Amino acid sequence: MSSLEINNLHLWYGAFHALRGVDLSIGEGDFLALVGPSGCGKTSLLRSIAGFVHALDKKLRIQMQTELQLLQKRLGVTAVFVTHDQEEAMAMADRIAIMRDGELEQLGTPKEIFTAPRTPWAAEFIGSGNVLKGRVLAGENGKTAIDLG
Repeated sequence: MSSLEINNLHLWYGAFHALRGVDLSIGEGDFLALVGPSGCGKTSLLRSIAGFVHALDKKLRIQMQTELQLLQKRLGVTAVFVTHDQEEAMAMADRIAIMRDGELEQLGTPKEIFTAPRTPWAAEFIGSGNVLKGRVLAGENGKTAIDLG
């Protein structure tokens, strides 16, 4: 039984055909070493497996996300996923660490990050449409009013 199955993988960098129909099966618990001379495709293959190749058409990317999640849950391993795609992070992760200028801006579940961003920058970055500028006014009967003007 394979933990990873690659079938007919092609990768192009512009006109350069970096990977040409790679088929590879990696068994559960295997430790595979990719070897070969510089420029043979080792790093391109590794980047493809890791999801760093700009990382695939939307349909294939969603399939890869699902497979990664199922594999991670089935094996019960700890996983760290790096992406520039906020939507992808929100869909895949149990928790999200938002980084900014070498610091951790916010750490939380996708729901926490989206509904309660800690800073305006985090809200803008994650794409929250709930950033409003205004001021809180005293309300009546225990209710609060916000002046958006």
